[in-house]
Amino acid sequence: MNVVSYLEQHAARHPDRIALYFEDRTWTYAQVDAIVSRLANGLRVLGVQKGDRVAVMLPNWPEFHFCSHAAWKLGAVEVPVNTMYRAEELSHILGDAEVSVMFAFPEAAQIIQSLRDRLPRLTAVIVVGGEGPAGTLAFEDVPAQGDEGCSALELADDELAVIAYTSGTTGFPKGAMLSHCNLLVCMQTLRDYLGLTETDNILQFLPLFHSNASLCALVFAWYMGSSAILVDHVETRELVATIKRTRPAYFVFVPTLLYDILRLPADVEVDFSSVRYIVFGAAPTPVGVRRQIEERFGLRMLQSYGMTELPGMVTLDPRDGPPKPDAVGLPMQHLVVKIVDEDDNSLPVGDVGEICVGPRTAGPGAGLYRTMLGYRGNAEATQEALKGGFYHTGDMGKLDEDGFLYVVDRKKEMIIRGGNKIFPAELERVLRTDERVEEVYVVGVPHERLGQVPKAYVVLKPGAEAREEELKELIAGRLARYKRLEQVEFVTRESLPRNALGKVLKRELAVRELAARRTGS
Repeated sequence: MNVVSYLEQHAARHPDRIALYFEDRTWTYAQVDAIVSRLANGLRVLGVQKGDRVAVMLPNWPEFHFCSHAAWKLGAVEVPVNTMYRAEELSHILGDAEVSVMFAFPEAAQIIQSLRDRLPRLTAVIVVGGEGPAGTLAFEDVPAQGDEGCSALELADDELAVIAYTSGTTGFPKGAMLSHCNLLVCMQTLRDYLGLTETDNILQFLPLFHSNASLCALVFAWYMGSSAILVDHVETRELVATIKRTRPAYFVFVPTLLYDILRLPADVEVDFSSVRYIVFGAAPTPVGVRRQIEERFGLRMLQSYGMTELPGMVTLDPRDGPPKPDAVGLPMQHLVVKIVDEDDNSLPVGDVGEICVGPRTAGPGAGLYRTMLGYRGNAEATQEALKGGFYHTGDMGKLDEDGFLYVVDRKKEMIIRGGNKIFPAELERVLRTDERVEEVYVVGVPHERLGQVPKAYVVLKPGAEAREEELKELIAGRLARYKRLEQVEFVTRESLPRNALGKVLKRELAVRELAARRTGS
């Protein structure tokens, strides 16, 4: 078993089929496999062997997955690295993963070179996309050392394929270790659920360094033998033009892009006629916006729920049946979702507790799911997360009588007000019913007597006006008294801290508030 073996099979069967679109260039399956093979042999010359860690810190460039697939051919392990990370994060991740070879863009290479004395296992930094600092290698020189003859190493099911570092709410990121089996089961079940085939083009514009986004798009396309469409800089007009030109059938996106597409001037042609499914899940999308997109473009939007430790999708809306408002779909065919209390006891339908995910033991998907291999170098966190053979997500949620999952909130984002538990998402849902509100994020802020109270950061729609007291009254009229809003701050979309997927970082809002209180500003 080896993820990259599927690329080799498609190159042999359909050598002239387009494997990748990027800007105005295309690569066939035969060309991609030849590049990956030469690069793998070049890495072998540099000493890379089975089990070695190869880090990739690149934007959405074709070289990203040329590099990762080359590493997989040798049985090495990919370590995708966020392009926004700086010295402290890089030092931790590269050291923790014991990376031996790294691919990086020039600016990142400068930082990495300054850390070399802290990274004794790092033997080579390979620079992509420009000239690197002294002591680094040029990307073009590495494949020149190899030839095109390199077959994927056959591996056991549980061989390590990826160490994906997850952003925790405290401390440094943890390295989730995923096997080749984890990756392949994710893609197999997604293909079967959506009914996609090798004739369906797949668009990737979310960052490749997010392993789930990559696994459900570009790597997924090469698994099926279809054409991947890679986009680097996401500009709304260019994205719409790319969709019209390359005609994808499916892609994963974030809701913030919906607003931008709906706001395009009438003279901009938006042709989504090839698109059957859009999967979203990084942030909630109002029902009205979702309906407007589906009716205007004649496609199906599917709400999803997932995370790095559970590669791929945990839940998806029914492909053919109706979704439910506020739900994140039904468990995938190979998974079981249960809700547990603080003592790990299963809770009945409708009760809120921690969301846990495990293997289905009966039915078509029985026996497919395998848990992640654990957190790199963190046995305690692994044991806690995988208690009883189920992954404990840290998210709070509930199941309804039809099996739909509702994510109530992050366990660690829950607000404790004088001993009463408040889930920010509940307040956010109410505030989003006000037609003037475009985005809203509720966080807990310190309170001398109560411990924490809710504060809302609100983005209004263009031209809309609202007063703080109006939104406070909306909550007061809909929810229990202890859930009332203490503060409302009107902000712009641009001022909100976001990650690379466009999701607002609530903890950064809380940190800002704490810092402002300390300085008295």
